[in-house]
Amino acid sequence: MAPAFRLGPGGEGPAMINVTGRVCLNHPDRAAVSRCETCFRPLCPECIRSTDGVHFCSETCARNYARSGERMADFNAKARRGRFRRRVRRVLTLAVLAVLAYFAYRWYTVHRKETSDLLDRARRTAGEVRKSVDTGIRGDK
Repeated sequence: MAPAFRLGPGGEGPAMINVTGRVCLNHPDRAAVSRCETCFRPLCPECIRSTDGVHFCSETCARNYARSGERMADFNAKARRGRFRRRVRRVLTLAVLAVLAYFAYRWYTVHRKETSDLLDRARRTAGEVRKSVDTGIRGDK
């Protein structure tokens, strides 16, 4: 049975994946044509264990690669759920703020005179407080 390995561009020969000038660790007399996806060891065509087009030096590295992929899939799924929750929370917050703004506007339009009187009284009180603070500061000097 011939070893399986990824073909280069156009389907000719094994792909050279950053192993120029390297030799296989198991066969020092042979040039490396690929690297293990897990441990990055240089591999010759005979040493490549290919799974779904991905090169490994051993079954252990292939299992580790698969487990890492599963963990990353779980991590990405949790991250997606978290992003969805944050989006829902933002939309609900904006909806509540919009409803509050609507009722505040409605209240203001019904009680416009009272609101204007309250604002005028608040401005006068703020001006009086500002004057008393300014005179108190100047009086201390």
